[in-house]
Amino acid sequence: MKKNREFIQEILNSNLDTSIKGISEISKVKLKNIPKKKWNILNEDVQFPILTINKSIFRKNIDSMHMYASSNNIFLAPHSKTSMSPQLLLKIKNRGCWGFTVANNQQLSVLLRMGINRIIIANLITNKSNLLNLFKLTNKYSSSKIYLCVDSQYGANLIYKLAKEYKLNTTIRIFIEIGNKNSRSGIRNINSFKLLCSSLKKLSENFLIAGVLFYEGATATKNYSKTLKNIDRCIKFSFECISYLQKNELVNPRECIISGGGSEYFDLITHGFKKYKENNKIQLIIRPGSYIAYGHGYYQRSLEKINNRKKLFLSNKSVKATKLFSPSLELWSYVISQQDKGKAILNFGKRDVSFDLGNPIPLAIYRNGKIYKKLKETDKNIKIYKLNDQHAFLQFKYSYNIQVGDLLKFGVSHPCISIDKWNTFYMIDNNHYITEAIRSFF
Repeated sequence: MKKNREFIQEILNSNLDTSIKGISEISKVKLKNIPKKKWNILNEDVQFPILTINKSIFRKNIDSMHMYASSNNIFLAPHSKTSMSPQLLLKIKNRGCWGFTVANNQQLSVLLRMGINRIIIANLITNKSNLLNLFKLTNKYSSSKIYLCVDSQYGANLIYKLAKEYKLNTTIRIFIEIGNKNSRSGIRNINSFKLLCSSLKKLSENFLIAGVLFYEGATATKNYSKTLKNIDRCIKFSFECISYLQKNELVNPRECIISGGGSEYFDLITHGFKKYKENNKIQLIIRPGSYIAYGHGYYQRSLEKINNRKKLFLSNKSVKATKLFSPSLELWSYVISQQDKGKAILNFGKRDVSFDLGNPIPLAIYRNGKIYKKLKETDKNIKIYKLNDQHAFLQFKYSYNIQVGDLLKFGVSHPCISIDKWNTFYMIDNNHYITEAIRSFF
């Protein structure tokens, strides 16, 4: 526990200066002292562009997901890849969760240094160096429970071979990953599942089968109705698999787990769990990540789809996702050039923000430190139509009268891919004061 505190203190005592995006100070300032500076976005106390996360909205989002999980008797293992920030993850942990999810050993090592007790690696390892690294981490942090995914004979045999060569002094839990045809990874049918179980039975007592895991988002298609059917099929298959594990006494009786549920379809996973569940010995763990920030555009539409599905319940009462969750991440940037009518250039680009799920969406225009014009997310008269590495191309209705030197606030479409471009981003209050500098570890 002492080493865990040392890691957090190491972060808080780290020095920031103008070599870090967003910082104007030339001299070094400790991260923990940033709140004392009372830097304000609108007062230009920072460098632009700058990525911020709204404190009150972030808090509301994590409170809402915690309440949702508790109300529906399911467990929460948020995916850390969204922020990879020990500071934010500790806020989630303190609010309450079963554990966390990671995508690889690098992310795992960060969470182990934090002292997280339960960690799911929601990915597959099929090479020697990565698996040996996992074994070493598991031995070093033996008090933490680590869950590893397997979906192939090759993966199971590699574990068997390396476990004989490397002495483990603790236990690794195994999730058998399942999936749908033409989705991502994961066993596709019950016969293949049974064959893999036979291979896993050969593993030493240092390995325990904990259940099955899937990612329903990988089954999505452009046809929404087909997507819903694919997700239901995936949930139903997970129960067929867990039933086989139970009947053949292959699963750890103290941890009989089905895990699914990202930030887009967690309502369907919970609904399907209740629909197909046959006994109370099965635990459901959902793994949403983007819910801490969601996003404008793509994720806002995802929340509206959850509204329309009407399968989101708190204390057996139907609720709207848009009442529980809101976008919390924003990018601030200045207009640096305007040479063509109805067009302008801003000082951010692909190096600063996501664009895979859509370009940033203008939310407000500020002039001389004050709000000049609020914008609706659906406003078609203003948009980013192109991004270079360090420049953004804005097109707008000429009557908007945007000028060089105006500050614009943008919503981002994909929080995960935006945050990983910032080794430090900033929490702000509703008055635009920076309350915390947030380190990320990608």
